[in-house]
Amino acid sequence: MFARYLSDCEVTLHLGAHRTGTTALQFQLDSADLNRVDMRALTPPRADKRSNHGLRSAFADFQRLRKNPFRAFVRLRMYRNIKRLMLARPPTRVIISDEMLLGPVFGRDGRSIYPDAAKWLADCAAFLGPNVSQIHLVVRPYADFLTSAYAMRAVYAKGVGDLRMYQEEFAFCRRGWPDVVADIGAAFPGRAIRVWTFPENLQGNKLFEALTGLSEAPQTPPHLNASVSAEGIAYALSHKNDPDYDPDEVIAKFRTGTKLSVFAQHERAALDERFLADLALLPRDTVLETSGILTGDPS
Repeated sequence: MFARYLSDCEVTLHLGAHRTGTTALQFQLDSADLNRVDMRALTPPRADKRSNHGLRSAFADFQRLRKNPFRAFVRLRMYRNIKRLMLARPPTRVIISDEMLLGPVFGRDGRSIYPDAAKWLADCAAFLGPNVSQIHLVVRPYADFLTSAYAMRAVYAKGVGDLRMYQEEFAFCRRGWPDVVADIGAAFPGRAIRVWTFPENLQGNKLFEALTGLSEAPQTPPHLNASVSAEGIAYALSHKNDPDYDPDEVIAKFRTGTKLSVFAQHERAALDERFLADLALLPRDTVLETSGILTGDPS
């Protein structure tokens, strides 16, 4: 149903990843006047009132129905959310930005990175239909990515345990960015996949410009890029089941403090070396000035 709505649009998909400036980019997409260029951005909901068009909820119900197509209430709820998405006239271009379309950052046993991406992306391709023309992914050195992703998951997500449960697996890093890019290519064969490196994607709003074609981007509030201290993570893990627990308040309260340390110096050095080697493994047609790598078919 939603794929039919997108059938006359050019769809650009931004998949994140987590902790690579995604929230700031989505704020820019929501704040920019995209109507004047016949463009629309769909982003997930947030407490700071970023747009909630029901895309994430509709996609979650679509996944449930793929497992069990006879859940009538789920189907009705999905159609209701999709109709909300379709209230506006289809624009020439649609930008969809949602980091959760890659699935969980890591599994309960710490199998990094994005262990369920293949399944989630296959569902995403079925949900969005054939009009996705280009996919953008932002990657980050493994040590920084895993540290930052764990910190945010510890504050926001349920079922995330103490860091010691994951440290050994994190240092090994069973899956890497080439695996994620391969999953994207398998789900969206023949599409252009543009891989950016963090933080180059933020410099000069290069990713925003690549997505929209607009050279000027709205300013983003500094709190959208906030991190959390080790004290904040410890507080979150011990209070997450409290009825009045608010993850946004934890982030605001514990922005400063002891920096979370996940890796020993030799482990970080090995992961940084692995990151550079993995970037070189990605199939590429052009190395961009942004340090992004264009893979797939750019046509």
